[in-house]
Amino acid sequence: MPLFLSVGLNGDAREKLDGLGRTLGHGVVHSNNCEESLELLNGRCCAIVIYSLRADRKDSWPATRALVHLPGAPDILAVVDENDTEGAEYAVQSGSWDILYLPFSVNTLKTSLSRCLYHRLALHARDNIDNIKRVGIIGNSPLLERCLRQMSLVAASGSNVLILGETGTGKELFAKAVHENSSRAGHPLIVVDCTNLPATLAESILFGHAKGSFTGAVESTDGLFKQADKGSIFLDEIGELDLNIQKSLLRVIQERRFRPLSAKKEVECDFRIIAATNRDLEAMVREGTFRQDLYHRITTRIIVLPSLRDRKEDIPMLVGHYTKSICAGLKCDPKEMDEETVEAFKLYPWPGNIRELINVIHATVLNGVAEQRLYPQHLPEEVRLFLIRSKVTSRDLGHQAAPHRMTREPELPQIENVAEKEADVSVEGRPPSYRSYSALPTIKQAREEVIRQMERAYLGELIRRCNGDFNEALRVSGLSRARLYELLQKHELNI
Repeated sequence: MPLFLSVGLNGDAREKLDGLGRTLGHGVVHSNNCEESLELLNGRCCAIVIYSLRADRKDSWPATRALVHLPGAPDILAVVDENDTEGAEYAVQSGSWDILYLPFSVNTLKTSLSRCLYHRLALHARDNIDNIKRVGIIGNSPLLERCLRQMSLVAASGSNVLILGETGTGKELFAKAVHENSSRAGHPLIVVDCTNLPATLAESILFGHAKGSFTGAVESTDGLFKQADKGSIFLDEIGELDLNIQKSLLRVIQERRFRPLSAKKEVECDFRIIAATNRDLEAMVREGTFRQDLYHRITTRIIVLPSLRDRKEDIPMLVGHYTKSICAGLKCDPKEMDEETVEAFKLYPWPGNIRELINVIHATVLNGVAEQRLYPQHLPEEVRLFLIRSKVTSRDLGHQAAPHRMTREPELPQIENVAEKEADVSVEGRPPSYRSYSALPTIKQAREEVIRQMERAYLGELIRRCNGDFNEALRVSGLSRARLYELLQKHELNI
């Protein structure tokens, strides 16, 4: 049965959840904060998190964004005080499925949980994430996969969609994915950069013009909307549109028809609107710089893309993909990022998101163009300076300190030292046999297998000796917190 996790609930609310869980046969786990949740779950998957957004603890609110990273990528139900409008707004903006106002009844709680479970089951029943055309979208983090599922549903619906996200988060890639996964995929996707759309020429560019409509108009020309007939039109950075253009655009979206400049007849057109922006359109509506009626027309469905700093587990995959493609583009020998370099990428905050990541990888490859393996010393200056100012040491990136000797135990070497030894010995102490292989593996493949076995054996012994103490395991192994989590996940182990 699905597992429920409560975070920060107490008193009557916790008792009601406990009682309902027993009645329905669901497991319930209670934690005081987000940091404690992972330890209490102990690797178990969680379906729903019931999270308290207390008005007197606003400093803890941002932690709600990390809850979807818990095993099972749970949906979130936010609990707020009665009449706490600010808390309810934050819950919606953070992606919560529903809001429960204190004090709530058992029936209200049951209804909210039932609807949320039905929502999860319905999505999983039609979940075809493996068959989605990703068109260059890289990663498998819970936040990204949630966006991909939303994109798949939106693509099939045919409705207008607004894609929100910071600069460089991949809004155009998602726009292409919406188009390519829809029934319009065989028709054009027309991209309009609204930041470079001059007000004086906008109507001619968007809707076309008739011959002789202005000096130089020697023939009639179709606008971008007509070119998108039976396909999709992507309005990138729609928040930059002039108010007069917004007014013209509103009627076109409503009527699906328009009159080219100086033309005698209107033109009918079948298109789908996909819009994107990094601006707060709701705030612009309140300020009067974006039309409210247009806002409602383009927000039939909304996809909010996560920043790269919120999906750092995707960074190794992104680094590997773009390192390979950049090397191919530069026509240089393939290169590999050292683990310390990848760790540095994880620690950097990426204000420019994936676009900045690609630029940094490009600079790193150029700095090490004559070498096969790229180290933190190859990173561009701004990243290295950030690490220095953040007091990130070589140890944090994976360098090893002197091994720690445990009481009455033989010295346990640190894991990277073990992995670096190219001893042809398996974890049982016997040379690995390759006689059963139809073809002898390459030396690199053989070495990777030995390292894999060594890592798993080492981690098992590390967990035993440290008695499940994570901080002690960090000290003994010499690994950074992120690296130890990565290795434990890789070998399906838990502390």
